[in-house]
Amino acid sequence: MKEIFSKQNSFIKDLKKQKLKNSSLLFLDNPKSINDVISYGLSPRFVLVDKEKQAKLEVPQGVEMVLTNEEIIKMFSGTITPQGIVAVFEFLPNKPKVPQGNYLVLDGLQDAGNIGTLLRSALGANFQDVFLIDCVHITNPKIVRSSMSAVLRLGVYEMSSADFCTFAKEHNLNLAKCDMDGINIFETALKMPVGVVVGSEGSGVSKEVASLCKTNISIPMANGLESLNAGVAGSIIMFEITNKKGK
Repeated sequence: MKEIFSKQNSFIKDLKKQKLKNSSLLFLDNPKSINDVISYGLSPRFVLVDKEKQAKLEVPQGVEMVLTNEEIIKMFSGTITPQGIVAVFEFLPNKPKVPQGNYLVLDGLQDAGNIGTLLRSALGANFQDVFLIDCVHITNPKIVRSSMSAVLRLGVYEMSSADFCTFAKEHNLNLAKCDMDGINIFETALKMPVGVVVGSEGSGVSKEVASLCKTNISIPMANGLESLNAGVAGSIIMFEITNKKGK
């Protein structure tokens, strides 16, 4: 067991650099999220634990533990008042595969909370594959928390726009873009399997990806409302598609 209490320690300085540059590392500071990730088969490389709070924490068994202080915990925690533990996981990317059922495509989303919501809904609506195109990295802790760990139960593929477009053309993917001017999702039948494409709230779906979409779909709005939050809209559409498939 290591004990490190200086921010100038080489181990801490190297870890800080990796947190900034290594997108495959997942830093979790919530005990529930840590246990959820472990229950789905990922083991932490090591765990940082505030020595003063060690007695109150349930530290995963058989994992290298580094005792430290609150100051260092705050360096790697995403919360203002950390609970005294940070587990570091290696989250290796999945190789893209052709979906066998309905799937979700997120284009340029930078709000980790929205992505987490959509991943959770995708799992609930049985959209087993999710393509993240130029989105915030999947190792963002907020995605893991807000998805209720759905990210670990789905086939999630991070890709650039260029790589996704090549993949989509090669496999002739059937894509439907969420668009305010699209056809009413409640009054149309889509060819399945289908990929529901959700763009960022600020920019929408990119021109490159939009050009590959065979259909535009929308949710009708009442009372002059222009649109819904991306997480809400994408969720409604996925469940409506699943409902149609069930019928």
